[in-house]
Amino acid sequence: MLPPRRLETLLTQSIDYQCDKCPYHNVKDKGQLDSWSFLRDHVCTKDDFPSVTLQVINDHCDEVWICKFSNNGKKLATGSKDGCLFIWDIDPNTFKLTLNKCYEDHTCGVGWVTWSPDDRYIIACGTEESTELWIWDIEVNIIKLFYSKF
Repeated sequence: MLPPRRLETLLTQSIDYQCDKCPYHNVKDKGQLDSWSFLRDHVCTKDDFPSVTLQVINDHCDEVWICKFSNNGKKLATGSKDGCLFIWDIDPNTFKLTLNKCYEDHTCGVGWVTWSPDDRYIIACGTEESTELWIWDIEVNIIKLFYSKF
């Protein structure tokens, strides 16, 4: 005995899988079953990919090495050769960025950042030459600096 609406579930999973594998798919809403053709695989064209600049950010003083969105998509972290880590708030309607916080204690630049699963903490480290690792609590603006000899 098949569960109710099993075919619909399988077709929806097929749509999700094809959208996840599509290199140019940039829409969260994947549509309804009746708007998809299952006669061929889904592929977006390059024309569907956004190519219009919404905002230019000139706050960093040197080249930007890393950009990382938070897990909930409401913040963006940018790290630069200038040693600054910026946390930006993203307007969900216009997608414009507003500077929220700036952390400037990084001596070797910011080569990598990652968010904690709850987006409260951000870990930043420098390049291969750096032995510093920073953990920022972005809610209370506290830093925990670790040194490591690898």
